[in-house]
Amino acid sequence: MYGLNPISPNEERNKTLILFFRIYLILLAFCAFLEFVTAASFSGSLDLLDTTKIILGVTIISVIRLIAYLTLAIIFIMWMRRAYNNVHKAGYPNLRHKEGWASGAWFVPFVNLGRPVIIMREIWNATQHTFRRQGETFEKTEDNITGSWWTLFLLSNFATQIGSYLLRDREYEAGYTMAAIGTIAYILCGFIAINMIKRISRMETAMLGRADQYYEWLTHQQAIQYQLQQNANPENALQPENSIYPENLRQPYPGEQNNSQDNLLSVIRDITQLETDMMPQSKEYYAWFIQQQAEQNQQQHATVKNQNSNTNHFQPENPAPPKSNEDNNSQDNFYKP
Repeated sequence: MYGLNPISPNEERNKTLILFFRIYLILLAFCAFLEFVTAASFSGSLDLLDTTKIILGVTIISVIRLIAYLTLAIIFIMWMRRAYNNVHKAGYPNLRHKEGWASGAWFVPFVNLGRPVIIMREIWNATQHTFRRQGETFEKTEDNITGSWWTLFLLSNFATQIGSYLLRDREYEAGYTMAAIGTIAYILCGFIAINMIKRISRMETAMLGRADQYYEWLTHQQAIQYQLQQNANPENALQPENSIYPENLRQPYPGEQNNSQDNLLSVIRDITQLETDMMPQSKEYYAWFIQQQAEQNQQQHATVKNQNSNTNHFQPENPAPPKSNEDNNSQDNFYKP
């Protein structure tokens, strides 16, 4: 009865993701500074700087930025997939997409323009609702932060693409300026993302605590109903059609005691009593099973014996004694007619 809780902890991924976000934001700040300096050098306002060295520095930092971005994207998608998978496992209703879309939506053209933020909004709302008791009120945290995060994310990508297009046309001043604007927009997006991830992490921790309490209560209810069913009808208590399923159990009332330690001790006592009650039945069953096997073996042996008695074949029970001059070698006797 243990191990019913399907929710997977996501705390370690939260910490790793926030750490990589902070490192990436520091790298972006340095990159934005170099892009503004490069744009200023091409405009002629900074004649003393070596433009070639600045461009080389921007190129090197851009390569490092790309590697860091890919690493951060992988960690973010893994975190988002687990968060969305948890609300699916918890049975939250009205989810618009399957859990696989939490990662797949980022790689499908045009779909990746809107579906990731829809899934993020569902994660934001579902982690607040899941495993709440019926009729329980709570303060819903608004999800405006997801819209701000996604708007800045799209703006940063749009500005970066324009900057790349201008640089290909050798419009260096405008190109590096747009690239710097895109980098700054992504820095703002990163700060909002860190705040959003922290708040979702707190919601997930609270949801996991509510899930533990719910499944402890559910296990306790299963043990009680199983015991009552066994006492009422011991012969059919172990039949599969009489099994207890979670959807048939009532929800806990708001006034019920929900202390985890007391519930766990009560469950342990119930399970121990069930095991004690089942031991005599198990011994009787296996004794009956062995007796049935022995009777079947005797019947099969008697049937074979009767069949052999109607033939002229040699009977193993009454072997003829060997003659004095007969070769007793087993291999030679086997091949003699």
